[in-house]
Amino acid sequence: MNIKFLKMAVAGLVLGVSGFANAGLILQASDVIADSSNGFAIDDNLINKSGLSASYISQSTDFDIFVNGTTHSNNCSSGCDVWANVPSIIFPFNIVFSLGGQFDIESLALWNYGVSGLGLVDFSLFASNDISFSSSTLLGNYSALNPSTPSSAGQIFSFNSVNTSFVKMILRSNGGDTSQVAMGEVAFELSTTEVPEPSTLAVFALGLMGLASRRFKK
Repeated sequence: MNIKFLKMAVAGLVLGVSGFANAGLILQASDVIADSSNGFAIDDNLINKSGLSASYISQSTDFDIFVNGTTHSNNCSSGCDVWANVPSIIFPFNIVFSLGGQFDIESLALWNYGVSGLGLVDFSLFASNDISFSSSTLLGNYSALNPSTPSSAGQIFSFNSVNTSFVKMILRSNGGDTSQVAMGEVAFELSTTEVPEPSTLAVFALGLMGLASRRFKK
């Protein structure tokens, strides 16, 4: 058997049986504008990673692993790390995130405010390449868990992949507090890319090719 033919056959086998691993990465928004902010609980706290139990590298850190393994402290006693509106609840509130360019995204991660009644519950997401949202796409309507502990876990809200520059959150209700609505942190997931992942059979085939190659050389 010709060694060149053998290599081609094994290469075909590898491609045929290889699986694919998902590799969605986290994306940090470059800017955020909220309808109103309360004292030190400014809108920038939604995207500056403050209060998170770990940090991430935008467009590099795995989205699912980070969100599922990271909590938010929800501190606002000294050096506030959350956003809250000026005390007065008149829903809806608008929060617009600028992604710093056009990206394909498919999920939003939210670390909600962990004080009973203040955290976000119902909200809608819209995408647009125009900051005025004169033309926009509805990504979905969602309900977040309203945590009752000071340290809140991340929540993931998924939608069909969309290419966009801006994302608007329209806040529609909170956990029942009549004066404020508050959130800890928000990030996005870049649309999943499929990375080839050799299966066990493919790795075995590559090993056989190496042994055969040595034999033919002899």
